[in-house]
Amino acid sequence: MKNNSEIKKPIVIGHRGAKFHALENTVDSIKKAIVLKADMVEVDVRLTKDNVPVLMHDMRINRTTDGKGRVSKLTLKEIKRFNTDGEKVPTLEHVLRNFKNIKFNLHMKEYKAMLPALKLIYKHKAEDRIMVSSFSLGVLRLLKEFNPQIESALICIVPRKSSLRLAKRLKLNAVNPHYFFVTKRFIERAHRLGIEVNPWTVNNLHKIEKLIENDADGIITDDPSLIKKRSRRKIY
Repeated sequence: MKNNSEIKKPIVIGHRGAKFHALENTVDSIKKAIVLKADMVEVDVRLTKDNVPVLMHDMRINRTTDGKGRVSKLTLKEIKRFNTDGEKVPTLEHVLRNFKNIKFNLHMKEYKAMLPALKLIYKHKAEDRIMVSSFSLGVLRLLKEFNPQIESALICIVPRKSSLRLAKRLKLNAVNPHYFFVTKRFIERAHRLGIEVNPWTVNNLHKIEKLIENDADGIITDDPSLIKKRSRRKIY
């Protein structure tokens, strides 16, 4: 998310696609986010037993598929036996190949998924349309070691000065904190350091308006259509 006058603020980031409208981390959910004009689509990335990056938030497939088991203990072929609301669990490669003009925020759920994901980013020449985000400093350090040009964000719950110090030291582009704890003062402090702030996961129009008033750079939401509703109310 480069800072330039051509990019509107805040950018709208569809959480796990458009989780409010379709099952999370599915092709359908990504398509819904695109239809709803999300500027970027956030998806979760984990690694199968045979080292294939797939879209899955939980360690287990139980909640979002009709199967059971840990992602890390199942091969891609085994995972593909199960359904996720009428479709199969998507691979990261499928998503990068079939959504060539879409910007993705890849939430790396585990350290071991970073390098296989990076290989796919290179393969599909997607470096300029990817942001890698993670709670894990190890993930972010590994990314910076191999490609410091790919945009990156530290995910946190409570935004603190230490979060900004870490982001500055690692030369990250952004900090993505839980929206409940984000203050105007924190955003101002981040901007002074050249760091963007993208609160998650905001599904209330009043809270979105408050964050925009406080100059948040991005809004991570399950329902990208909320921004449309705000536009129709002529608050811009």
